[in-house]
Amino acid sequence: MAEFIGTRGGDTVPASKAVLDGIGPYGGLYVPVDLKPAGIDLAALKDMDYKAVQKAVLGALLSDYTEEELQEALDEALDGAFDSDSPIVLSDVGSDAVAELWHGPTLSARDCGELLLPKLITLGGRKNGLKEKLAVLSASEGDQGAAIFHAFSEVPGMEVIVYSPKEGITSVQEKLTAVQEGFNLHGAGVRAGEPDTQLNVRELLNNVEYQEKLTNNGFRFSTAGTGNIGVIAAYVGNLFYIYGQMEAEAKVEPGSPITVSIPTGSLAEATAAVYAKKLGLPIGRIVLACNENSILPTFMEEGSYDADVEFTQTLTPSMNVADPTGLERLLYELTDGDTSATANYMNSIQWMGGYDITDEMKEKLDELFFCACVSDDEVEVEMNRAYEEEHVTLDPHAAAASVALHAYQEESGDSAPAVILGTVSPLKTAEIVLNARGKAAADAASAVTTLAEEMGIPVPAALDGLFEKDSIHTKSINAEDVMSETTAILQLI
Repeated sequence: MAEFIGTRGGDTVPASKAVLDGIGPYGGLYVPVDLKPAGIDLAALKDMDYKAVQKAVLGALLSDYTEEELQEALDEALDGAFDSDSPIVLSDVGSDAVAELWHGPTLSARDCGELLLPKLITLGGRKNGLKEKLAVLSASEGDQGAAIFHAFSEVPGMEVIVYSPKEGITSVQEKLTAVQEGFNLHGAGVRAGEPDTQLNVRELLNNVEYQEKLTNNGFRFSTAGTGNIGVIAAYVGNLFYIYGQMEAEAKVEPGSPITVSIPTGSLAEATAAVYAKKLGLPIGRIVLACNENSILPTFMEEGSYDADVEFTQTLTPSMNVADPTGLERLLYELTDGDTSATANYMNSIQWMGGYDITDEMKEKLDELFFCACVSDDEVEVEMNRAYEEEHVTLDPHAAAASVALHAYQEESGDSAPAVILGTVSPLKTAEIVLNARGKAAADAASAVTTLAEEMGIPVPAALDGLFEKDSIHTKSINAEDVMSETTAILQLI
């Protein structure tokens, strides 16, 4: 049975408790202990549907959930949730593949993890004798908030609170989060403070005095989003499914390695790729595309973490994550599972504003990853190139991953079959896509309509009439108000 431990120490726990708790002890995140090949038949993947692949992978990672429980959760969460026959659609851009992960109800890859999470948390509560009501607290980038709200809407026994960026995301991203309905959903936009928001939410989740206050009011914390290992587990399943689809389309022979290029801010899919490799999926070097709102390029190149990052608007809003949650899980891997060392590195961010990893850790990092910091100009050029030469519409994030992939292929000479993770629908960034083509739209709604027509697809239900809907989550706060706002929402005394 796979067990989990907090990156900063504590006792090992079964998967169901790690998913239920969401956050690990002492401010850490839960990670699998001693992950080994799962014996999944790679050749069989091409004939398996999405739910069958997910059940096999989740069964290996979250092993105290039964097959029957996983099947029921997958059926309830996924049936009818996607606008295509498969939750993930493979397309081509040149000789590389693009995995469209945005066919869910809020048009981003975040749906693939969040839809299943309420079922896993509910089951985790039953398995671990949960008596309290859950306060599911999360910080969001551009897409995660809407995905969490949609997945958790009106789930019994859970009050769901999401703090999202007020600036630096597209009009569609902001509105799609604001209109999500549900008696148990609570949200606020945070003014100019994404890194501080992430930090303040993590601190609150681990505030012992505040946890006692929650207990006295009949609550306990959990979290959604990429901090919860249940979401990462679903992303691992996505990678196995993508590999199977590449087999089905004769892009790769079973057992042969592939290159995966990921547009990233939080390192969630990057962490999933590391776990997928450990479970036996033949992934070569993992390519990461970052933008200037990230510490990752310096970290990947020099092995130095510098928390002093100037936060600016970019054409890749879902990558605007200056404090990548998943880096803590990768530190655990780089230290060979040394929780004390991982805790010291993470504490050094608050004590000294950063840290330097060892030479040995840097060697492991270089073996795992290739990282490129992609500029807005490069994104625009690649979107236009793909459209004009390949007749493919890439959103800015996939375009950034394509730029990074080409840089890796040119530098390394690696000719392995490659797949780009398309994590956001082009329609959520329609104004950016059209502007890059010199086709400015009057507003966000007309941009969505125009781009959908050019792509030859109907406007998805989530965006049809979006800007005519009333916004529900309209409050704005400062990052330092996360605790007081949470207290007010939960009506704690």
